[in-house]
Amino acid sequence: MKSNEITNTLTLDQMSKVNKISLDKLRAYVGNNDSDIKDMIELFRQTVPVQKSKMELFMSERDWDNLNYIAHQMKPSLDILGLDASKEKARIIESLAKTGEETELLKKFVAELSTDLDEVREALEHELENLNHNH
Repeated sequence: MKSNEITNTLTLDQMSKVNKISLDKLRAYVGNNDSDIKDMIELFRQTVPVQKSKMELFMSERDWDNLNYIAHQMKPSLDILGLDASKEKARIIESLAKTGEETELLKKFVAELSTDLDEVREALEHELENLNHNH
C-alpha cells in the first residue's frame, strides 16, 4: 500500500477524528446484560495496554511480521467498541507492515494509534464507572 492509496482511503478529518466508544455493538454481541458488558470492558481494559506496548516494541524493533499480527489482532476489539477511526489505523498499520516499506508513514500511524489506545483505556474506565454507578 503506497502513501497515495492511504490518503485516498482516509480524509484528514477521519485521521484526526477523536474516537468515541459506543457500546452498541458490544451490547448486540453479548446482550444487554451489564455484568457481561462489564466483564468484556474489563478484558479490553487489560488487553489494550499490552497490545499497545507490543505494537510500540515491534515498531521500534522493525519486526514487521509481529507488527502486522498485533495490528490484525486489535481490529475486532476496536470494531466492537465502535472505534472506526482506530480500526482503520490498525488496518493501515497491518497493510504497511506486510511490506515493511514506508516506515515513516508506519511510524506515524503507530504513534497515532498508540495515542488512541491511551484514550480508549481512559474511556473504558469511564464506561466501567458509569455501569457500576447505574447498578
